[in-house]
Order: sequence, then structure tokens, then C-alpha cells
Amino acid sequence: AFDDSARLVLGLLQRNPGNLPALEQLASVLGDAGDADRLAPVVARLRMEAPQSATTHYYAATLAYLQQRPDIAIREAEAAIAADGAHAKAQNVLGASFAGIGQRERARAAFNASLQSDPHDPATYSNLATLEMEAGNFPQARRYFAEALTLDPTNEIARQGLATALAQREGIILVLDASDGK
Repeated sequence: AFDDSARLVLGLLQRNPGNLPALEQLASVLGDAGDADRLAPVVARLRMEAPQSATTHYYAATLAYLQQRPDIAIREAEAAIAADGAHAKAQNVLGASFAGIGQRERARAAFNASLQSDPHDPATYSNLATLEMEAGNFPQARRYFAEALTLDPTNEIARQGLATALAQREGIILVLDASDGK
């Protein structure tokens, strides 16, 4: 499905190179896939076509996050939020970037702001749950993981996180191997 989506959007861009919605769609597909190498030139193109757009800043933040460059991810996410205060995905990337550098309270604030804008994003609930687990707050982590699964029953991160949080309640240490997808 990923390759089909990417091919479709690339075909649109070949016919109309300045097609901003197609560029944004391609950035979305590549960002969701975690493909920083292929996202980088798309972000560069977005910067040429719409340098001040919240969407451009959001995908630049996503790219920086994927490249493990939290300082740039934070700066770009903040620029996206400045351009569109209700940009839930930018708030989520901001929160993930803050969490990655150990700024848990700022991460929590960004995740909560994301949920204010979009209370139906399972990724944000999973990110908040992970933050709560790291803080040892397993009851809250379970609630957030359960909400993520309510919104997306196929969310493997939430499924594994909930299993771990439930095991903590029972005093069981559960080791999950994310590499095999089970």
C-alpha cells in the first residue's frame, strides 16, 4: 500500500511539479513510513513552494525527528504551531522531541495541547502513555494505551504498551520483542 501511494503521488508530481497538495501527500506517506531519506527532498521542495506554511514546518519537524535532531524538530514544530495553533500533529512531534531529550513536563504539555486540537489521535495517546510508563505511573499509562486502542485497535505500539503496563500491575516483568511484531 505504501509503495502504491508513493507511486500515485509521484505520478501526480511528474504531471504537475508545483502541485502542493501532492507534495504534502507524499510527505505524509513518507513521514508515516519513517523514511527520512526519501522525505528530505520532499521537505526541500515544500520549503521552495510554501516556505512559511505550517505544513512545511510540520514535515520539516518530522524529518528532523526521524533524523534524531531534536533541536531542529523542536524549532520547526514550534514554527508550525505559530503558523497554526491547532496543528495537533506538530504538537505531537514537539512532545515526542521534548520527551526524547528528557523534558517530560514540556512533552506532556505538548501532547495535551495536541489532544485539545485532535482528541482522536491514537499516536498522541500512545506517546502520553509511554511518558507515563517512564515516570512509573502505570495506571495512567494503561488508560492512555487503552484509549489509543479504542481509536485504533490495530495499533501495535499501544497493544504492546498496554500489555507491559498491565504486567506491571501484577508485578510481572514482561519483555516484548518489537522486532518480530508480536
